[in-house]
Amino acid sequence: MDSEEPIYFQNMTMKQSEERLKKNDVLILPIGSTECHGAHACYGEDTFLVTRMAEQVAKKTGCTVSQPIWFGSHPYHHMGMSGTIPINENTTQRRTFNSIPNWRRSGRIRL
Repeated sequence: MDSEEPIYFQNMTMKQSEERLKKNDVLILPIGSTECHGAHACYGEDTFLVTRMAEQVAKKTGCTVSQPIWFGSHPYHHMGMSGTIPINENTTQRRTFNSIPNWRRSGRIRL
């Protein structure tokens, strides 16, 4: 993900992130999925949508956006569909919850 304005944490230098986080210390962590939506839509649709929403919030409020997590848990009816890459729900939750304290330790960040 990219933007003309530096809103994505992973695309910023240390100086850019420090300056932005001084103004607004909120970071949005978009969590999407990679799954089949049928022949009419791309596999990353969920991630693209949630990330675009986060980007629009960041442009209006000055908060920062993390690059998205592309893989998440899926409803049972998606299992086995071509292009669907499910991650166990407990693993998804642990990965997300384990990252929060590390984001906070990395600087003045609220999630």
